[in-house]
Amino acid sequence: MKHVSFLLFALFFTQCSAQQPGWERLFFNDAMGLPHMMSSELDAVDPFEGLGKYGGHNLFDKSKYTAWVEGVEGPGTGEYVYLAIGKEFPEQMAIFNGYQKNDDVFIKNNRVKTIRISLFAGFMIPLDVTEIGMYYYVRQFGTEQVIGLEDRYGSQKIDLPFEQTSVNEFAEMSRKQFPEDFKTELEEMKEACPDCPTDPSFQFFLRIEGE
Repeated sequence: MKHVSFLLFALFFTQCSAQQPGWERLFFNDAMGLPHMMSSELDAVDPFEGLGKYGGHNLFDKSKYTAWVEGVEGPGTGEYVYLAIGKEFPEQMAIFNGYQKNDDVFIKNNRVKTIRISLFAGFMIPLDVTEIGMYYYVRQFGTEQVIGLEDRYGSQKIDLPFEQTSVNEFAEMSRKQFPEDFKTELEEMKEACPDCPTDPSFQFFLRIEGE
């Protein structure tokens, strides 16, 4: 189960088209061992110089005194975050809706009314990394789902709206399909580093968009 702190949503991201239909290649920052990527970030800093005060790493630090704060004009509707949630699909997630540093900060800042959640299977080819993160090829399971959030202080648990058996079947199918779809890339990696591990790394990802 992941504890997630919200204000609205955000950081920079790099995206380019994958070579295979159905796959998307996304760049994820790495903090605390959890890949993540956001659409914007308030007072963003150069990622090579450290983590920003309101960065996406705050979403999984289990502290109500921090928050990810989006960095666009207006209420932040439509801003989103991608979060790695591990190799096993969790059935629930805990969310702190709003900036819950204290009562005054909570009241003065926006909260999220509804969230749109999409689930992805993601694979990283070994060596496809940089100093600040890594690339994953991701593809979506089913369609996005909409969940309403309570406008209250404290955490709230939500059931992730994806059927467990179907998710596991999709993940297993993706594990078999990925090496076939990206055979050329995996062979090029092996040529570049014959002694390196060859098995792609797998993660589930959630894309969460606020309204």
